[in-house]
Amino acid sequence: MMLCLLTLSLLNLLITATADCSNVKEKYVSGSNTNVYEALQFLRNNDRRASVVANKASIANWNYQSNLTEPNKKAMVSVKQFQGCGE
Repeated sequence: MMLCLLTLSLLNLLITATADCSNVKEKYVSGSNTNVYEALQFLRNNDRRASVVANKASIANWNYQSNLTEPNKKAMVSVKQFQGCGE
């Protein structure tokens, strides 16, 4: 009797796990655009823009850390706020 209940419980668990696994959603949403040229162009533009913003943030941070003045602090905060808008 106990073996029968254990078998039914395991079978139920197996069916539930199988049903849950078949309903897995994709982690990342994929688009329908398959144009590789457009994708590479987007990545290049994005990389260029991100590099410019990161460079400005680094310079503003360096200026403030090496010369603790209010104008340098405002410039650093301004760049960091702009940098946060893209996230």
